[in-house]
Amino acid sequence: GRAAEAVPVLRGALALQPEDTTCRVNLGRALALAGDVPAARAEFEAVLRLAPGHPDAMFNLGVMSLGQDDLDDAGRWFERVVSESPGSADTHVNLGIVRQREGRLDEALACFRRALALDPGFAAAGANLAAALIALGRNPEAVAQLRENLRRNENDGGTWGTLADALFQTGELDEAALLFLAKLHRQQ
Repeated sequence: GRAAEAVPVLRGALALQPEDTTCRVNLGRALALAGDVPAARAEFEAVLRLAPGHPDAMFNLGVMSLGQDDLDDAGRWFERVVSESPGSADTHVNLGIVRQREGRLDEALACFRRALALDPGFAAAGANLAAALIALGRNPEAVAQLRENLRRNENDGGTWGTLADALFQTGELDEAALLFLAKLHRQQ
């Protein structure tokens, strides 16, 4: 909520050190959060002129492109980040989301699995993997993944509901009903 307040402070810092890429990335993030997407994009591009291949700048450009539903551009940015910094679980998840939206579900699965290999407790990776498995009609695998997500974080209400839906689709109605009730109980 304070991104707009951070913008002039970060601009002041950049006036003193215009080649500070960390400050520029932070300014880009603040501008994006404040709703000035063109200015944010300009800051991330400036970072890349100063430091080609800067993973944070490329990642943020990918996130912005994904937010604007420009899947081609988002995919290119996330692929570049993966090639420069393959240990970023967040990037693998975002690339997986791009691939899922493009209908390239097998590639999406590989991205989500790579993210989980890098960070086994990454809830978003597990949830997206389960969603892709459900989209492929592989509900038993999705159920297993969702159970693993709950084992790691039993308070994740979204996972409770998604697991109940997946169980319902696989015909495990009694367990699905119990999970729906448990989810409702947790929400109270």
